[in-house]
Amino acid sequence: MAESCKYCEAELSTMDAAYIESEVRTAPQKVQNLIATHHNMVCYNCFKRLKKMRIVNLPGKKRKKI
Repeated sequence: MAESCKYCEAELSTMDAAYIESEVRTAPQKVQNLIATHHNMVCYNCFKRLKKMRIVNLPGKKRKKI
């Protein structure tokens, strides 16, 4: 059974993994974390979409102080 993308369920190729490995350092930290949680099981198209997403912090939420 071939491995599939965790987002769109398309089959992954070895080129997808090689491209993501080389380009993941240029993605925002939150996108890197999303990809890492799925063990790089993301296709090229989904990686491009994730990388283009603009992630903003919501102003109404405050961080807990420890």
